Amino acid sequence: MHHTPHVLLGPLAGLIGTWVGGGTGQLPERDTFAWRERLTVEHAGTPVLAFHQRTTRGDGTPFHAEDGWIRVPPELQHDGQDPVVELAVTSPTGILEAMSGAARTMEDGCELDAISTDVSRTAAAGHVLSTRRRWRLDGDLLTIDFWMATPNDPEQFHHLTSRLEREPEPDASQELPEGS
Repeated sequence: MHHTPHVLLGPLAGLIGTWVGGGTGQLPERDTFAWRERLTVEHAGTPVLAFHQRTTRGDGTPFHAEDGWIRVPPELQHDGQDPVVELAVTSPTGILEAMSGAARTMEDGCELDAISTDVSRTAAAGHVLSTRRRWRLDGDLLTIDFWMATPNDPEQFHHLTSRLEREPEPDASQELPEGS
C-alpha cells in the first residue's frame, strides 16, 4: 500500500524505495573491507521514515544489519529553515544510536547530516563514543557515509561509505498469468 509522503518529510521523501550497491570501510591501522548492501526506506503517512539495511560479504554470507527511523518532529520545525531530523538506529552489534541533525534540499535530491546525541550499548557490545551519519541523495544515487569515535580513537574517523542505486519498482501494470 502506497501512502502520500507526509509534507514534513519534504526532501527526505526522495529516499523512499529500495537501494542496492556496495560499500567499503576501514578501521584505523587495519585493512579495508567491502560488502554488498540492500537498504529499504519506507513510510506510513507520518513524518517518519523506517529503514532496514542488510549487508553481505562477497561470498553472500550475512555481514551486518541495521534498522532505524528518521524522524521529522513537527515541534522542532520552523518555517523557512531546513528540516530538523532525529535518527534512532539499532544493530545486532548491541549499539543503539540517538542522533540529531538537519536535512537540506539539493539540486537533484537532499542531504541528511546527523551526529549522535547518545550512543548506548548492551553489556557485551563494543564501546562507541560518538557517531555521525550523512546520507546524500543525488537523483538515483544514494551515498551514505559513517564516522565514529571509540576509546582507542576518540577523534571521529571516517569508517564506512556506501554507494547505492535506486532499485526500479516492479511494473504494477503487468498482469499476472492466469492461475497465479
